[in-house]
Amino acid sequence: MGATKYILSLPKTIYFNFKVFPIKVAVKLPVFLHYNVKIGSLPKGCIEIVDAPIRPGMIKFGCSMGSAGVFMGEYPAHSGGGYISVKPGCKIKFRGSAVFAGGISLRLDNSGIADFGNNFRCNSYCFIAANSLIKIGEGCVIGWNVNIRDVDGHHIYKLNDKERTFINEPRPVIIGAHVWIAAHVDIIKGTSIPDNSVIAYGSIIAGKKFEKGNCILGGNPIKVLKEDIDWTF
Repeated sequence: MGATKYILSLPKTIYFNFKVFPIKVAVKLPVFLHYNVKIGSLPKGCIEIVDAPIRPGMIKFGCSMGSAGVFMGEYPAHSGGGYISVKPGCKIKFRGSAVFAGGISLRLDNSGIADFGNNFRCNSYCFIAANSLIKIGEGCVIGWNVNIRDVDGHHIYKLNDKERTFINEPRPVIIGAHVWIAAHVDIIKGTSIPDNSVIAYGSIIAGKKFEKGNCILGGNPIKVLKEDIDWTF
């Protein structure tokens, strides 16, 4: 980020930190927020830094351009921007550094929890929606235009159910450590991805639980494409 954008982003960054954290944490400005990031609900204490030293700018929202050439959405990725909303009763936990590139949309509703491991990296135009639990291990890398959600967009009911009890409840999404999720991947509620996995470009994982790590998973429906692999970032 250039000096001009840094200066323009300081007021919103200061507001964000003092809105969310206790004063002794807020003064360190652990979260840096691009001035184009829109803020929805943001109650005091809705973000926690867990088991990690607090450093200035250790968590960044909308500050990096992501992959060169990815220019879509309301703001081009190089211009930063995004959206964050954490409803009362919800919680975001960071266990170290995290970078969310331009166009990020992070939304928590209905007591949802989002838990990010250390050294988390997210490319442009990702959408993460938690109403139950989304837990991501350390060292994970997410490509652009990835959707991760533990909830459906709307409630579904049994026909003629007078009680209107919805049948599509949220279910946790668990992603292990050192997982690379390529671009244009959809990860839907009830999914479990083991450590050291790679999710191939354009895949859809809808509620499937994998147990063996060090594999490439891909396709729709998702399946194991290759075993005994490793990858570096």
